[in-house]
Amino acid sequence: ALVPLLLGLGMDELSASATLVPRVKRAVQSLTTAECGQLVDETLKLQTPSQILDRCLELASQRYGDLLG
Repeated sequence: ALVPLLLGLGMDELSASATLVPRVKRAVQSLTTAECGQLVDETLKLQTPSQILDRCLELASQRYGDLLG
């Protein structure tokens, strides 16, 4: 669920176990740079870690909800 936030923060390399690589790849491919950047802007205005996680989960559910679980 935090992949969009990490991408928005400029991460260009992610590490995952071999079994998760296809899911992470699909998640990354379903996102745009613009929406990841917008997510960062939105989360900087939030007050608590739980609010940030909720916003990240909301975007992740919208873009690749079938991969969450």
